[in-house]
Amino acid sequence: MTPPSGKDSQARAAEATASLSSAQIRQRRAQASVEYESATKNLQFTKAFHSQNEAIMRDKLAINGQRFMAWLMRRSWGEYALFAIGVDGWPLLQEDAAHELGLDKRVISSLANYYEKRGYLVRDGRKLIPVIDPALGPVPEKVSRRREFAAFVEEWRVAHSADFQELEVARSTVSRIRKVILSDYKKSREQAKKAAASLLEIARQAPDPAGSQSLTPFQEDQRRHQKLQQPKTKSEKEVKQFDAHSYLFGEIARMQKAYPKSAFASDPIEADKPEHQALVRTILKRLGGENEEYVMGYVVWVAAAFKGLGGGSMARERAPGRVGGPKSLGLLVNWAEDYARVAGFQPDDDGMAKPPRKEKPLPGEESDL
Repeated sequence: MTPPSGKDSQARAAEATASLSSAQIRQRRAQASVEYESATKNLQFTKAFHSQNEAIMRDKLAINGQRFMAWLMRRSWGEYALFAIGVDGWPLLQEDAAHELGLDKRVISSLANYYEKRGYLVRDGRKLIPVIDPALGPVPEKVSRRREFAAFVEEWRVAHSADFQELEVARSTVSRIRKVILSDYKKSREQAKKAAASLLEIARQAPDPAGSQSLTPFQEDQRRHQKLQQPKTKSEKEVKQFDAHSYLFGEIARMQKAYPKSAFASDPIEADKPEHQALVRTILKRLGGENEEYVMGYVVWVAAAFKGLGGGSMARERAPGRVGGPKSLGLLVNWAEDYARVAGFQPDDDGMAKPPRKEKPLPGEESDL
């Protein structure tokens, strides 16, 4: 028989060592389980699910005491042992708890001291043993220390009356400023809710006998729809005809006038320029034609986007000069597409949008902000 080589002997020795180590681990854990079963025999209990304790251990919003006790029960009773035990069968120590919970060792030490004094924990050497039937101990002296400090402050305020008076003045100042901040915050929220003037109203700055200056853009749009739905006489229809091209040229010019120093106004719109004529035609194409209702609704939509009164991506202020605001006239085409999409328009093969059916409200009709 050929004797084993040196490498084979080393491999066998390592295998034997590993086997012996595994056997020792099993023996240590088996002994811990026997002690656990003996100590808990005939005791009433309910299932404590590992997943719940492990969730508390990971919960950064739970107090440190909860997390530590969840760890202690999971690593002891959860492993059928009376003490916190590791996979190797040796006791888990406070530094193991600190490492697994991500807490400072000093925090774990303070928690262990507290729960030991309260009767929830026993330490045998460095073993951490949760108490099965705890008898609550005395409350720590933290409250008495507060009373001691309060008594000291009473003596100090007499001995240092000038300093104490300065402290009271400082407290009063801080309290007053906090109230001012809170009041200003409430006022700013109220102003934000009432801030409803559209670019149309800002640019025109003309009094409205019907009182539309106090209305939001969406309320103004709603009232306009109601007027459009009223029956008109033949003479009214003949006299008042809506020119969508002229209307858009005028409104875009007012928008640029409201933000004269922005990049949006760097190329003033002119009805004679071919590129601007193409821009207006593209916008009207995205809006499904020259329908007064949809064109004016689109202008209100743009005004709401400038003020941050829309929904979704329009929920923040996107005025010219601000982040997300238009730096050129081209963004008006994109917003026309957004308006058409929200309104339910369907594009044709040539890009012309089909207006939605009347059952679906236009943007702004579903809310009376």
